[in-house]
Amino acid sequence: MEKIKIKSVGFDSWDREVFQTQKGTYIVDVNLDYSHQAMRLCTKCNNEFDGEPDTALKTDAFEIVEDFDQQ
Repeated sequence: MEKIKIKSVGFDSWDREVFQTQKGTYIVDVNLDYSHQAMRLCTKCNNEFDGEPDTALKTDAFEIVEDFDQQ
């Protein structure tokens, strides 16, 4: 199964790293260790950059990339 690519787009007002999918969905790492080793990813409420963490996601379904492939 191909992983969903996400890229870092900054940090929200709680210093949580925010990622974005190719489709524009914001995802946040609620584990504040910043190592990407033990991430706990969640969607953002109303898909707002500074929105509250919402639905928990299966972290192993995602792959962090520097930038999305140009196709």
